[in-house]
Amino acid sequence: MSYISITVLIPCYNGAETIERCFDAVLSQNYPKEYLKILCIDDGSIDDSFQIIKSIQEKYPERIKVIQQTNHGIAYTRQKLLENVATPYFIFCDADDYFLDDAINKLVKASNNGGADAVVAKAYRISKRKHRRVWLLNSKLHKKMNTYKYLCNNIPILWNILFKTQSVLNAGFKFKEGLNMSEDMCMLFYTFPKLKHLAICRSKTYCFTQSDNSVSDAKHARYKNILPSIEQLEYFLSISKDVDKKIINEFIFCTFSYIYSMLYILKWWYRWPPPSSDLVNQTYNKLYKLFDEYKIKISSPHAWQRKIFWHFFCKRKILKKYR
Repeated sequence: MSYISITVLIPCYNGAETIERCFDAVLSQNYPKEYLKILCIDDGSIDDSFQIIKSIQEKYPERIKVIQQTNHGIAYTRQKLLENVATPYFIFCDADDYFLDDAINKLVKASNNGGADAVVAKAYRISKRKHRRVWLLNSKLHKKMNTYKYLCNNIPILWNILFKTQSVLNAGFKFKEGLNMSEDMCMLFYTFPKLKHLAICRSKTYCFTQSDNSVSDAKHARYKNILPSIEQLEYFLSISKDVDKKIINEFIFCTFSYIYSMLYILKWWYRWPPPSSDLVNQTYNKLYKLFDEYKIKISSPHAWQRKIFWHFFCKRKILKKYR
């Protein structure tokens, strides 16, 4: 196997409890040291994250680069990480997650030694308290899967994907500062359709642990992420004039599934008080305003999408112009 140079991009905010484990998992990979680098940005952490990162970097100065900035949010940080990549390939890893043993080797091998624009793999979601496997992410991976089938059949997660740097830069996507909800999904749905060669790694290479500090942690955030997810949808629609309508439709339903789960499912799991009528009305008004502005007419090819569609439209007797 020929080796390719890879940078692991790690955005960090208040990750003192987990950042050392994250770094150790990268540094202990069975992959030549000179081909595997770490680029980490500390996004204005108010705990000991930066001190921990610097102490590790001092031990591996040739392999680790650290940038410290005032707090800007995850979208700005991801964009800055992308702008500082200097290797042919990169992969995101969140500060509270970690790679499994031999993950990089498996991803590179699946890439046909650098022939793919992106390599997707399976991952475990890990329970925070009991540290056990909860479910498998990206379980529906098939060897001949194209980018559209991947986006339609798997959870669109940004980490654990090995990207060819030049292919991503050519796609032209830029994270928008301030939009810190669903920014990973936005990048994937915009970038993936522009990639020519998607490779599949059917091994489990990554462990995802969602902490209380996570922006997307539903239990921690309650309803406050609903409106930001619609703002991210608006940004996606504004930059996706050349994106296939099927991809746009799929992104809309991914946004719907999140809002639907927040309004109708997760509140029962976590025993939240019901959302205020003002929030519900604001949610629907923002969605329909977007549909009018971008002349959206959506379809629902999958059973689970039809159910969500019914809740969002038929149940509320919305005009048929959207469907």
